Amino acid sequence: MANIISVKITLQQWTGSSWQDVTSYTFTNTYTDYVWGLRNVSVEKGKYYRVLGNHYAHDNFLVDEISSTTPAIYVE
Repeated sequence: MANIISVKITLQQWTGSSWQDVTSYTFTNTYTDYVWGLRNVSVEKGKYYRVLGNHYAHDNFLVDEISSTTPAIYVE
């Protein structure tokens, strides 16, 4: 069990040439093996979006980090 675990969730929008950050939120928990959170975000119709997740586990001086992304979705 890590001392601190956190996940930074970043909503990204496709501009036609690259992914641009729209907004991000960080959720943190201590002395446990999970973290969760909930946010509602308004988005524009006719755009593609995805979520980038940066996952962290801190155990004293050791830090483990990994990133993941969801598939893109088109908002009609």
